[in-house]
Formats: sequence, structure tokens, C-alpha cells
Amino acid sequence: MKKLFVLLCALSLPFAVMAEDDGDGTAVRPSVIHGDTRIHYMGSVNGGMAFLGFYLHTSHGAVFPKENLYAGVGLDYNWLYGGNYIDVTAHGKWFYPWRGRVQGYIGLQAGVGVILPGYTHPEPDVSDYYPASAAFVVTPGLGFVINFGKVSLDIGAKCRFSPDITMGTGTGYVWAPIAALGIGLIF
Repeated sequence: MKKLFVLLCALSLPFAVMAEDDGDGTAVRPSVIHGDTRIHYMGSVNGGMAFLGFYLHTSHGAVFPKENLYAGVGLDYNWLYGGNYIDVTAHGKWFYPWRGRVQGYIGLQAGVGVILPGYTHPEPDVSDYYPASAAFVVTPGLGFVINFGKVSLDIGAKCRFSPDITMGTGTGYVWAPIAALGIGLIF
């Protein structure tokens, strides 16, 4: 836990340095809210590589400018080692610093992951058929956005946890973390 805290502090240092104000206290840099001061629509789309697969993600909801908080609904398609998964989640992000050309964020998705019926383990002479099933899924994320005029470039990492993908340990089975790196747009 201590190492994670030190890592988060080290990652936030460049963002804190870039969050400068001019002399009268107003920010001189853009932000992910793109100048709007009222609650409004925000959407995102991104994709990337996951451990043993890839993912596509979209999220749509509202951003609260005063709090720099996004809340919405996310939809993910994951192809993980031959298995097809659809995740429908509540999705939230908090951006820091309040304003800046570059802003960091922490995010969380939580909801239901559905494994689609079919065969997994794309190997010769292996026929592992799995029926459709649903399970709880939680996906914490960490990343940063680079803000432009009307859109923001989103670069981040996330880690998917669900009981539908487990790994054996000496003491039993645990939810296997599926790490992913991605890039996309926030609009």
C-alpha cells in the first residue's frame, strides 16, 4: 500500500506543477470540461491492449465542472484469451488538477460482466465450450488527459477484476487481475 501511495504521489507531481494560476487567480490553462461551467454531457471512446487480449470501451454521462467529476454508464467489449466478454458498468472519473493542458485522473467502473457463449483457448485440439454467464466486475483505472479545443486525448491503464476469470494460488483461487493499457478520446 505504501508503494502504491508513493507511486500515485510521483505521478501527480507533474500535474501539480502544471496547475498554475495567473496573478488574478484565474486559470491560464484549459481543462477536460472545455470551459463550460454547468453540468453537461461528456462521452468517451477508447481501446487498447489487455493481458492476453484487447478491449473496446465507450462511456456516456455527465461531468460536474465544479467538482471535476464525471459520472456515467460504460460499455466494454473484451476479448481475453479467446473468451468474449461484455461489461455494462457505472463509470466515474475524478480529474486533477482542476485546470491544465494535462490533467491526471483516477477512475472506477463497477457492474456486470457477461461472458458470451462459445469456445475459449484458441489452441488446436482444445474444445472448451462455455455457456453464457454473468458476474460482478470492477475495474479501477489511472491515467491522464491532454486537453485540446473541443476534445481531450485520454491515455490510461486499468485493471479488470471479476470472479469469471480466476487463477490458482497455494491457498485456493483468487480473481485474476487483467491489466490493460489504452488510448482514446473524451468529447
